[in-house]
Amino acid sequence: MRSSIFLFILVLAPSIARPQAAPPPGDPARAEPGWFKGNLHTHSLWSDGDDYPEMIVDWYAHRGYQFLALSDHNVLGQGEKWMSVAAANGRARHDAFDLYLKRFGEAWVETRTEKDDRQVRLKPLSEYRTLFEQPGRFLLIQGEELTDRFESKPIHMNATNLLELIKPQGGKSVVDVMTNDLAAVEEQSKRLGRPILGHLNHPNFGYAITAEELAMVTRERFFEVYNGHNDVHHQGDEHHVGVERMWDVINTLRIGEMGAAPVYGLATDDSHHYFDKGGASPGRGWVMVRSRFLTPESIVKGIQAGDFYASSGVALKSIAYAAENRTLSLEIEPRGEARYTTQFVGTPRNYDRTRKPVMGQDGKPLAVTQRYSDDVGKVLATVEGATASYRLTGDELYVRAVVTSDHPPENPSFPGQKAQAWTQPVGWERPANPPHVDAEVGRRPEIRKLGTIDVNMVEATPIVFRDRLYRFEYVRKDYRPNTTGDSYFRLVDVETGEASPAFAQGYDLGCAYAEGGSIWAFAVNDWDGSKVVAFKSDDLKTWEVHPALDLPGWGLFNTSVCKAGDRYVMAIEVGKPPEVVGVPFTTRFAESADLKTWALLPEDRVYTRERYVACPSIRHLDGDFYMTYLETLPGPRYETYIVRSKDLIHWQPSRFNPILAASPQDKAIANPRLDDEQRTKIAGAVDRNNSDMDFCEFHGRTIINYSWGNQQGTEFLAEAVHDGSLASFLKAFFP
Repeated sequence: MRSSIFLFILVLAPSIARPQAAPPPGDPARAEPGWFKGNLHTHSLWSDGDDYPEMIVDWYAHRGYQFLALSDHNVLGQGEKWMSVAAANGRARHDAFDLYLKRFGEAWVETRTEKDDRQVRLKPLSEYRTLFEQPGRFLLIQGEELTDRFESKPIHMNATNLLELIKPQGGKSVVDVMTNDLAAVEEQSKRLGRPILGHLNHPNFGYAITAEELAMVTRERFFEVYNGHNDVHHQGDEHHVGVERMWDVINTLRIGEMGAAPVYGLATDDSHHYFDKGGASPGRGWVMVRSRFLTPESIVKGIQAGDFYASSGVALKSIAYAAENRTLSLEIEPRGEARYTTQFVGTPRNYDRTRKPVMGQDGKPLAVTQRYSDDVGKVLATVEGATASYRLTGDELYVRAVVTSDHPPENPSFPGQKAQAWTQPVGWERPANPPHVDAEVGRRPEIRKLGTIDVNMVEATPIVFRDRLYRFEYVRKDYRPNTTGDSYFRLVDVETGEASPAFAQGYDLGCAYAEGGSIWAFAVNDWDGSKVVAFKSDDLKTWEVHPALDLPGWGLFNTSVCKAGDRYVMAIEVGKPPEVVGVPFTTRFAESADLKTWALLPEDRVYTRERYVACPSIRHLDGDFYMTYLETLPGPRYETYIVRSKDLIHWQPSRFNPILAASPQDKAIANPRLDDEQRTKIAGAVDRNNSDMDFCEFHGRTIINYSWGNQQGTEFLAEAVHDGSLASFLKAFFP
């Protein structure tokens, strides 16, 4: 059969071609870019699709598409591959081979028989693309779906326009897997000098990925806001948000709290089934890319520039964002009797940052996207008709448009679906935190991480005593240099490295406070103990001991103390009882007139019973309490947030939250005394938390200690600074 292949190509090509009355859109003489329709997520018999590549391409080429990427799981359409005809037909539940043979003929279709099994050769992309590609009219792009996972969670990422197979990279968390797979895509792109698009697929498939997790992978700029597969939970359920809601949460976190660029939304088919409607059938989701030329490079670059929209059935004549007057406008291509509603969606800059975990039946938080206020992704304006525009006021983090028809798409993927189109977020290009400071917008205070200073050390308080900077340390039993067999406290002179004699042996989870010529330390009598004990010293050698607070039946952990006018206030991390705590952990407060004896404040002085709030550090300044604390997020990961209050009842979160999150700078070495074994442990450690933040002012700078690690026993003590006073540091979080 092979000798007739090229003759067949010459015969077949005209049947695919369209009349060329006008120059093709990719003609270099064309002055203006044009719109190209394409699908980037397609499966064939090369992996788990149920039809032959040529049949699939033929379907798209005859239905108005200009480009297509076949993206089979962990395989490229390259090399020699044979498949049993019976197996192919069985997967299709039709005589797929007979249809393939009738369409492309015996001169093209290759078969063989092995042990009474008739087999068919699956053609590689390099071979069948010659049947379909036409300059400016139809293009095939090589793709792959990197099919990875973390534990039981499927994590899939498409790479479009790659040249070499990329193997799934794996990782130690959902975020780690996404980061590693994207890094592999970027490595090939850089090494080969080739634009390759990496985009995250169907985040709700297996409910594997939360909005918070994808927000963290800031190098990932693309995900599927619509995927036409019938089993990817596009709408979510009672515990999981829908994908479009997820999009707004991601972009609010990135732009509003992380100072990062947003993620753009693609629509794809994820087609697998080509013989009946239903299942994962084609023609459900696509992108329209504005490009001057129909080449892989131009298409990928157009998407990377955000010059595209996603669709499940609505076509747009035009989209324009005029930066000079900050106006987003669009015009819809009418279809039959359909009526259209355009919603302009965005998040205000001063949005309500309230968020709550989703609780399971056991009363514990679920590892799902949290619930955010209605300010996140709110509808800013609604317009009926074929044209719509919205002028940004400058108070938005971003704005995007979604156009909805009152008619369903031709091939719905879920009941009640309406045809839609989604534009990309605009207006975010003006930084949420501009380089200058002004009264309305403000500027994120810079925290400069210096790196790790110790191993298996967590709770520490930087403190100034007699004009010297010390670090109060809680030394755990399993701290390597600890040979006493018990926990204890010490103070380390930061300049000399000399440590005070150990004190408070057997006590846990301490903090320190200095005033005048005395230093105070506070501890719980046991991990999850019910008593707080105060220690006082004037020379760091001898210590008075005072019972400070006794709460029978309570489980107490970290504490922090500050002065507020004529009284002292203590923040206390509480883990039980449930009727006090709500969702463990929560922070309650106590007060004292002399630092020795303390009284618990009323139960309305609390932050907060609704979610995990741990590791508090509290300060008081000009009538406001400022408190940093640890939030837990899906993944899991743990980040430090800041809130303020005048009365310990009503709390305002900072719009710059989180103020500390895991980053590569955590693993820098800031202590030259660390040995090779410790440095190796640091380099290989899982980093999912920045916790136990505490701080003080010393010689005009804010000195910060915090912990990083896996939040499960492998922890490291790190150091950071803010080049400014403590007052300016705290106030800047609330411009």
